[in-house]
Amino acid sequence: MKHRAATRRGTLALRSAGRRYVRAKTSGAKGTDRMKDFQFQLGDKVQVSPKESGEVVGRVEYTNSDPQYFVRYVSGDGQKVERWWNGDALTAA
Repeated sequence: MKHRAATRRGTLALRSAGRRYVRAKTSGAKGTDRMKDFQFQLGDKVQVSPKESGEVVGRVEYTNSDPQYFVRYVSGDGQKVERWWNGDALTAA
């Protein structure tokens, strides 16, 4: 079973082979690649503030904004937190 998202020139398409999704590259009007590389991989340790660090457990990319990362960490007051962060708000731990 194969699926392909409806696309316009220069956007990304998703194709599935069973349950595994694969990103497909398409070119823009000037032949530029629109796909952005992820700054962090799943499982990477990241720092969200000087006293808080955690693990990347999810990530997402959009055609019109920077990638975002779902981070699981323990806050400064000891609470377990899961939250989406923009890549520029995180640093490698």
